[in-house]
Amino acid sequence: MNGMTRDNIEGVKGLLKDAMRKAHLQLQEKMASRLGAQAADVEDVLQKVFETACDLGGRDSELDKLRSSKAYVKPVRRYLGTCPNSKEDFYAYDAPLDLNLERTLFPQLWEEIKSSAAQMQHADPRTTTEYADDLQIADLWDGVEFQKFMCKVAIKPGEAPLVFMFYYDGLEVVNGMGQARSTHELGCFYWALLNLSQDKRLHRDFVRLATVCHERAIGVCGMDEVVSGKGGSWVEWMLKLDKGLMLKTPEGPLLFRGGTAIVAADTPAAGKLMGTKVSVGPSTKSICRNCHCHQAAGAHRKPHSFLPSQPGWKRYCPGRATEYRLRSADDLREYIAKLRAVKAGTVAYGDLENWMQEQGVNTFHGALWRLPHFCMQTGCPMDMMHIWLEGVGRQNLGALSYWLKKKCNANLYDIPQRMAKVAPTVGLRMNDFPRMNNARVNSLGEGATGGLPSTDCSFPGTAGQVAHVLLHLPAIFRDMVPAGKQKDPVWQMALLTCKISRLLWQRSFTTADILTLDRSIWLHDTAVLGSPFLQHLWKPKNHYLSHFPLEILLWGPPRTYWCMSFEHENQLLKHGAQGNFKDPVWDAAECKSLRVALTAEEDKQRLAELPTALSALCDSYGIASG
Repeated sequence: MNGMTRDNIEGVKGLLKDAMRKAHLQLQEKMASRLGAQAADVEDVLQKVFETACDLGGRDSELDKLRSSKAYVKPVRRYLGTCPNSKEDFYAYDAPLDLNLERTLFPQLWEEIKSSAAQMQHADPRTTTEYADDLQIADLWDGVEFQKFMCKVAIKPGEAPLVFMFYYDGLEVVNGMGQARSTHELGCFYWALLNLSQDKRLHRDFVRLATVCHERAIGVCGMDEVVSGKGGSWVEWMLKLDKGLMLKTPEGPLLFRGGTAIVAADTPAAGKLMGTKVSVGPSTKSICRNCHCHQAAGAHRKPHSFLPSQPGWKRYCPGRATEYRLRSADDLREYIAKLRAVKAGTVAYGDLENWMQEQGVNTFHGALWRLPHFCMQTGCPMDMMHIWLEGVGRQNLGALSYWLKKKCNANLYDIPQRMAKVAPTVGLRMNDFPRMNNARVNSLGEGATGGLPSTDCSFPGTAGQVAHVLLHLPAIFRDMVPAGKQKDPVWQMALLTCKISRLLWQRSFTTADILTLDRSIWLHDTAVLGSPFLQHLWKPKNHYLSHFPLEILLWGPPRTYWCMSFEHENQLLKHGAQGNFKDPVWDAAECKSLRVALTAEEDKQRLAELPTALSALCDSYGIASG
């Protein structure tokens, strides 16, 4: 990790081995002389102690121990194809789903998985988004689309459900300024088991790697080959699970059925998986993967709400309207009808392609179309991390900071001190807020021509740090706003930004919460588009924000399916892939397997030490350990 050469490491190991051998002999002699007749077992006991130290003298002995663990699952190599130009062969490494479940998650979390499986089977399904006064949406399980998925799976007696979340993202493992940029970029696919409770489901200890390959391989061989190809791809496992997958559990073999209910991804990754537009530019017509929102003549630049289009919600959404039609199976039916017309010769193929561009679709034959029971129209909801924390919310903070300097003559260098002052009052550390040096503060005060915020304005910090700034925005910035500016549209936009953030941060939603969120988004968009100081900052992500109230009905609280935990897993995988780059795909895949094995071995050790620790604790309180 710190640049030490392999020869130096081996030298240190050799010296350690020699020193331990000498210490072994000296200690054995001293123990034998002191214990006398009772020293019969000293040699055997000391030998076991010193064998551990001697193992450190072997090359990669620590990794060999992990590879011999029952929790280690060796990634399986799968051929994807060959580049026709460079003749380079591309491979993916898959982590077998059955072994990952049987060797790690089942032993650790079997009682929880079994309990949740029973709840899934006996839940009262709500398969409509119709208005109800008593809605209580506290988990992804409560979403309409999840309930529809479970109805399609139709678990039978003697079977247990297994339901997954799938994730994909591109990961650059080389310094962005390096010459090898994009050469070693990885395509990373993970899964999370939805049977687990919210606090564990997306925890890094329980997120597992499904597949990893070069990102270049996706461009050459196709996304369909990576996620649906033969030989152990994710879609193949889901097809097996749909038919019935017999797995070993702590209580014996059990037949499981289920599949992938939901996909988490940012906009470019979702486009590659779902077949919609990967990016949005000036010439893009339909800009949204979940609805038909067109940007021609600025049509997308308006406040929007999807709730009025749902049964019974319109009367509770006064003044709000649904301008764009949600994607549905009708789009596929229209596509099939046009295909038949092309085959019959009544429609030109070029007209079909133009129509698909109008629809914002690259292909209706997306990489995940073979996933059993998965909905290609609603199965990939908007991601709160990328749309809000990394998108609209971060930009709003940048615009607010520029406004404070330009219109309020505020000193932006006070912001770091204000965050430091607020942190302990809300139970946070200073590290939970962005670290802002002079250069970062200076960039907040830089605008565009005409005294307006730059379209690239943004606030520094990670997504988590930005979230804490948004949640505590009034406490940090209110004293910087003069009394005469309290009603300015920019400050009102900032207050609405905080309100939206606090609502999206919730882990449970009632009917009133959803209505409040929808109204706040509508007012926020109205403020942005109605202010000459802000209206030029409007981006497609502002429209994507309007999907959240409806998607809470469909999929539950946004934090139960956001990308935050998967992005953290990317950083761990990136660390494992860095080295000599001989085969970074294998290095990344095995790094995850070794980390899982290490966690399992550490947990095993803690359990072994638990009785002794409890006994000592009881003794310290004078309680009988029995």
